[in-house]
Amino acid sequence: FPEQEKKEYVKNNPTFSVGLNKRATVYYMMGRFDESMNDISQTLKLEPRHFGAMDGMVLILLHQQEYEKAIEIYEQILKIFPKSKSTLEKKEHLADYITKSA
Repeated sequence: FPEQEKKEYVKNNPTFSVGLNKRATVYYMMGRFDESMNDISQTLKLEPRHFGAMDGMVLILLHQQEYEKAIEIYEQILKIFPKSKSTLEKKEHLADYITKSA
């Protein structure tokens, strides 16, 4: 799809969680974090277990230095994927960082 058609598709299909999350990624890459977070929130309303959306939310929270909130999202991810070694490692690393920064 050409870029304009992609925008129109998401606009015309507001319940298409994959499209919303893709647009959130584009907004994130453009540094438009509020718009990205809005699309992530919409994605999670449609699909509460959307791992990619949650992971994107963590990236924004880290950028905004909202470390405690990021840890909460990691905990939500671990409830869905309790054996996710990489998520557990990221959460532990962030918790260590917070402890050392305090």
